[in-house]
Amino acid sequence: MRRVGAIGAAVAVVAVSVIVIGRSLGGDDGRSSAGEVEAEWNRVVVLTERAINVIDPASGEVDDTFNVTTDLLDDQSLVNGPMLATMTDFGRIAVYDLTDGSVRRGQAGVDETMLRSRDHDDLLFIGSDVGGDLTLIDLSERSILSVADLAALDSPLMFANAARANPAGTHVAVSDGRSFQTIVIDVAEEAAIPIAGQIVAINDEVVVTAQRAGATTELEFYDLAGERLGSVDVPTPVATLLTGDDEVITVDATGAIRIAKPDDVSDAGQVVVPATEPDTDDAPATPSSGVETASNTRLVVTDDSDTFVIDDRGEQLFFNTGLVTSPISGPTVCASVGGGFGSTSTIVDLDRGRVLADLDGLSVSLTSVDGCTAALLGRGTVLDDEPRVLVDDEGTGTLVWHDGDLVEIRGNSVAAIAPDGESAAVIDGDTTVLVDLNDGDGLPLAAEPVVVHFANL
Repeated sequence: MRRVGAIGAAVAVVAVSVIVIGRSLGGDDGRSSAGEVEAEWNRVVVLTERAINVIDPASGEVDDTFNVTTDLLDDQSLVNGPMLATMTDFGRIAVYDLTDGSVRRGQAGVDETMLRSRDHDDLLFIGSDVGGDLTLIDLSERSILSVADLAALDSPLMFANAARANPAGTHVAVSDGRSFQTIVIDVAEEAAIPIAGQIVAINDEVVVTAQRAGATTELEFYDLAGERLGSVDVPTPVATLLTGDDEVITVDATGAIRIAKPDDVSDAGQVVVPATEPDTDDAPATPSSGVETASNTRLVVTDDSDTFVIDDRGEQLFFNTGLVTSPISGPTVCASVGGGFGSTSTIVDLDRGRVLADLDGLSVSLTSVDGCTAALLGRGTVLDDEPRVLVDDEGTGTLVWHDGDLVEIRGNSVAAIAPDGESAAVIDGDTTVLVDLNDGDGLPLAAEPVVVHFANL
């Protein structure tokens, strides 16, 4: 058990009990083999109102404290590696190096949102919900860039949640709705290259954009320097996946799957709802949206009520009734489909296309980087002969899906899950505790509710 350091008032060690529920079809530990997601951490970063505390989880000791002038509990904040970025409602940006406390400052707009890139953890995007300039932060270099300034755009219409980065983190692509073009940013060179069309995807070799004209869309392929490689016309897709072979898997509203290259398009199959009765045919699906996941090897497609998983060869791996309810980004391997407090949440291994468990009366709130550890809201039930409540109505337990088991931890809510899914920061009354989800050890972090992040120093 970890030695509990004295940080603020002492709190009771958090008790953990394990309850196995549902079915595990994806391996002994309920996790996928995909990904090898970069999720290392060795320090806990605790943000109080006016201080940054860097805590060693092995000893419980505070390694460093950095005092600040803004209200960190009210600021937006994100951590990657040894770097912490914060932003106030007035757009004041601070990027702290947690190894020495040095800081780089910048300015974005008022009431804007800071998002981590879904493609690369070192890159952060800041923008308005109604569009405008895009501020780009490269945590590895502590650079803070305005895309409008780099591209000489007078009145851009760009959105932070639509910006894409290549896996290497060297280039960012974002569409400008005013000029109907995509701006490709060379992050290291701080240079902007405009290309035609709206961004579809980017990897370390190519950028793909789309020029839509009703039922038909022209997909255009460029290299990262902006040289045009070719284009093809396809029925307007509702979902796309750029593969490691620089091909684009497209799915249109009829469910037709195609593979597009700079000079060729081929049919790859059909998204279907599998037949449930013998001697009946599968039904064609009518997808409406999709998102890439599992390090860009899977495409999660949804219609009004169902979820389908397509692999990077254009083949359907999985079908499940219900919509995806947990966050999905590039490294996501596990996801929650369907569910809610009055129904069943299905935990799905997107890499293998398998069901890991069915959880009743629960809804996913926070997840690890790969999605395979998830904090759950609700009291939960096990449907055996009679429904049984997992967490007593008078108790203060919180449920977490971890390593193929449903784990109950003491506390009111989960404030953060470690990137590797092995620990969780829990609010327990007026205290914040770090819980080891494998052995149940609890490390007090603060004698008050605080913001918790995980760093690798």
